[in-house]
Order: sequence, then C-alpha cells, then structure tokens
Amino acid sequence: MKKKVLIIIVAIGYVIVTVLSLPDTPKVYSEDMDFLAITNPPIDVQGLVKSACYDCHSTEASFPIYAYFPPISNWIKGHVRHGKGKLNFSKWESYTIEEKREILGLINDEIVKKEMPPSNYLIMHSDAEWSKKESEMVISFINRLSQELEKP
Repeated sequence: MKKKVLIIIVAIGYVIVTVLSLPDTPKVYSEDMDFLAITNPPIDVQGLVKSACYDCHSTEASFPIYAYFPPISNWIKGHVRHGKGKLNFSKWESYTIEEKREILGLINDEIVKKEMPPSNYLIMHSDAEWSKKESEMVISFINRLSQELEKP
C-alpha cells in the first residue's frame, strides 16, 4: 500500500514538474520587426535561416515533443532564452544600425567557423545542417546586408 502511494506521489510530482517546465509560449509575431520580412532574402536563404536559426533566435520557436519533458525542457528553455538574449530575429528592426552591423559580422564569423548552428542542435535537426554552398549563400546575403548598412 505504501509503495502504491509513493508511486502515485512521484507520478503526480513528475506531472507537476513537466507542466512547470513547458517551454515559454512564443510572443506575438510582428512582420514589421522580423529580419526575414524586412531584409527579404532569396527564398533559399530564407529557408536556411528559418530552419537553422529561428528556433533559438526568434519568437517563432517550434518545439519537438521531447522538449516538453524535464530535464530536457529545462535545458531547451535555457538554451532558447540565451539564444534570444544574444540575437532575436523577431525584433530585428529594434536594433540600431551599429547593432545590426555588429550582429551581421558575428553571424558571418559564426557561420565561417561552423559554430552556428551548434552541433548539439544539429543532432536532432539535420535539416539545419548546411552544405558549403548553402553556407556561402547565407554569407553572401549577410555581406550584402552589411554593405547596405554602410550606405548613408
């Protein structure tokens, strides 16, 4: 009898922890602030950026089923919060020109060094892994944006 009560208490505790650990609810999307909507990249580049960057660097994160169970949910929530703290594509227009230049430079460096998307993300999101040609397409677009920001 005591064993059954203990199992029920543990199960209820797990359900409560799971509910409290759910990933943050995405904020309302605003096209007039979004990087892809404002910069209008070629469709190929748009798809690459969306699949490899937007889950952690925008309010449009789509969470897989395993993201709703602790301790994974806690790790994912922290990772996304950290990513959006560094760069949030959903609020691109709120950045100053200087911030945009700096961000574009960092994006370029991260892609060249193959640090983004991170390898632990690629394990579960193989569609986010770019070929050399795809990386070059995104870098080319980023460089064009940087040059446009240099214009008066």
